[in-house]
Amino acid sequence: MSSNPPLQMKTTPLIMVCFYLIVFQFTKDDIGNVPWLFQDNFCDFTSVHLGFNVSLQFTQASLGNRVVRTVCPDRFCGKDGRAPPGSVCVTVTGHNRGAGIQHLTIPGHYLTPANPSGKRQLCLVLKGAKAGNIVCLKECRRKTAQVVTEEGENFPFSDICAAFEFDKNIVV
Repeated sequence: MSSNPPLQMKTTPLIMVCFYLIVFQFTKDDIGNVPWLFQDNFCDFTSVHLGFNVSLQFTQASLGNRVVRTVCPDRFCGKDGRAPPGSVCVTVTGHNRGAGIQHLTIPGHYLTPANPSGKRQLCLVLKGAKAGNIVCLKECRRKTAQVVTEEGENFPFSDICAAFEFDKNIVV
């Protein structure tokens, strides 16, 4: 009776590159365009709700033209418990009067940062030297898709995310 040795796979550079690309693509697609949202050290996520637009491809709720907000103080733990990897817990007000607040868990690849709506609003800076800082807006220029902070710095909408104060005294 002959015993066959177990099959061994040789690791070649090509196989390693293919493996890396598959893992990288899965991770990138899993969190979409908001990788910073999953980096705990990017900013103080416990102090603000962040606003996001939700892709129309998300079919669990009708959220077109509405901004969802991350839950605080832990964006990964909502009313229904811990969010699965690559997802965040959010709230949004109901469509109808008296509908209340909806609690949802949404995968990151359905989210894009919401634009600010006006002056004196808070925003999270996403890129550049101020990345991770919360700033207050002096001006919101919708026609040119830019904001001016109270410190006089200009940012395009693509470099910021709408933020909202977290009141620790209000429990949702």
